Amino acid sequence: MTDQVILVTGGNRGIGTAIVSLLVQLGAQVAYTYRSDPGDQANVLAIPADVTDLEAMAEAAATAEQKLGAIYGVVANAGITRDNFFPKLTSADWDAVINCDGYGIAN
Repeated sequence: MTDQVILVTGGNRGIGTAIVSLLVQLGAQVAYTYRSDPGDQANVLAIPADVTDLEAMAEAAATAEQKLGAIYGVVANAGITRDNFFPKLTSADWDAVINCDGYGIAN
């Protein structure tokens, strides 16, 4: 992974933070997106972007490439939680979780 540019969506918390840290340890140049709190990771490029906004993600990718070089890979990690038993999950909560992929599949 040495010097490969990797873009991680939702890299500012939880599993995303661990993914970013591992990629840095493996020698990758890492950019990650965040929606609210950028976190405090060192030696990475934090880019504010909402994965449900296709235009924002295109801009995030362009920013990463402009600052780090061509993107070698993407880790689609961003997600949201709307916990409930499936029969009690509202359609709006279902759509919010599914739409978090950045591709608007549920639209």
